[in-house]
Amino acid sequence: MKRMGLIYVSLLVMLVASGCTLAATPEPTATPTMTPEPTATATEMPMETLEPSTTPTDKPTATVKPSETPIPTHTTVPPTVAPATEAPSAEPTVGQPPTPTPIAANYAPANAQVWQLDTSPSSVTKGDVCTSDFYFDFYGLVAVTPAGDALTWQTPTSAIYTLGLSQPNVYWGSGLSPALPGYTIQVTVIFSGPEAASVTYVAIPDAEPECKHTFVYGAFKAWDA
Repeated sequence: MKRMGLIYVSLLVMLVASGCTLAATPEPTATPTMTPEPTATATEMPMETLEPSTTPTDKPTATVKPSETPIPTHTTVPPTVAPATEAPSAEPTVGQPPTPTPIAANYAPANAQVWQLDTSPSSVTKGDVCTSDFYFDFYGLVAVTPAGDALTWQTPTSAIYTLGLSQPNVYWGSGLSPALPGYTIQVTVIFSGPEAASVTYVAIPDAEPECKHTFVYGAFKAWDA
């Protein structure tokens, strides 16, 4: 019996020791799984180094695109129209004399003549500055005598005026008239033909030198003196 007791005690001690050993020993699965973590990191994320970079090679630049090349403008130039060339003028024939300028015919009397004025003037006007009216009848026969480039003009009232040539067929002069004291008389004769003329008398009062009373008559040659 004593031997059996010792066996039971030995078994009990062994059980207690094995229990303590089991309690102190860590779980076998925890330690081996913790160490391979570095390899898991290398194998699980292999593509991180293969991600495309953001360098300009990701997208073609504008210079690479062929469509970006500037489109040429129209190079077709419209044909230049040559200016019309004027035909050369005809050269005058050698020895051809120049065309003479026509000279107005001279209708002034070449000899003493008598001219007749119309019975009434064709026009009577008064200047705006004139303060009074004036009328005189210059109708009658006039003696016309050539004197070089001038004419003497003698009226029925015995007033004699010397008319100078102002332009072809136009004669002009002025003077006093015994029938019109206080007035200066201007006479203009325009010969429109050898037997036709226009005669203008202008009476200017001494009191109003800016005032002009104008009378226009038709005239014709009556006879040679």
